[in-house]
Amino acid sequence: MQPETVHTKTIKIPDKLSLEDEIQFTLNSLVTSYRDSKKGLRVLSKKMGIGEKTLIRLINQTGKPNYQTVFKIYRVFFNEYNDSRVLNLVPAPVREYLIKRNPQELSSNQNYNLDSDIILQNNSVVAEIYIIASTGPVHLDDIEYRFGQNGIELVSSMLEKKLLNEIHKDVFTIGKNQPLFDGHTIVSVGKTLITSQAKPENGESLGNNFISFYAEGLDELTYNQWLAIDRRAFQEKYELTRDQKNLGKRRAFTFMITETIQIQRPD
Repeated sequence: MQPETVHTKTIKIPDKLSLEDEIQFTLNSLVTSYRDSKKGLRVLSKKMGIGEKTLIRLINQTGKPNYQTVFKIYRVFFNEYNDSRVLNLVPAPVREYLIKRNPQELSSNQNYNLDSDIILQNNSVVAEIYIIASTGPVHLDDIEYRFGQNGIELVSSMLEKKLLNEIHKDVFTIGKNQPLFDGHTIVSVGKTLITSQAKPENGESLGNNFISFYAEGLDELTYNQWLAIDRRAFQEKYELTRDQKNLGKRRAFTFMITETIQIQRPD
């Protein structure tokens, strides 16, 4: 009796997966490494700082990540929290996306981790000191003047956690450990800076600040056009800061948010 013939078919593996396929493969690899996939999803969500629903949408390819989300996924996947090294480890489609979308210059001397985000979210004074230091060197006397003894004590703690770096005696800039600035941190720090630094009275004359607010019912296309305008505006602002001749002593911040209004119970 002749053995049964097994017919095989050559499967062509694509030379290059899409960004969505790479992320789906990466997340599936991480989730299936846990015996209980639901528990694994919860653990990964906490480690990455990404909501479970967002992870599910990415696995099912029903959602598209921003560059920050992609970095969060691959930091955990490679257990590497220096983004310049993460960029060298990720697959080609992911690397191309991150180079194109990431507005920040990556440094081999900087680590990004959720611990730093949590510190900024939990202490508004720490958040404000960190943002001030990110706009240029700040002297301890100025911190004491604004925040008192509490500020001095927090500087010591921030130095220990490497959120700050002492470049001269009592002069500080941001340190090696930096926050991811996920959505929660952006909103938290934005509210802190608005509460402590916004000057509504300056908005009555041009050249001092810009304050605006508008709400309306929109169709889906127009809402997405709003979002696109915000992205372009932010990118243009950032590009100005990349030219050294534009930098100076006037410390400034910009906080942008366009969001839908929820008035009904979610399904």
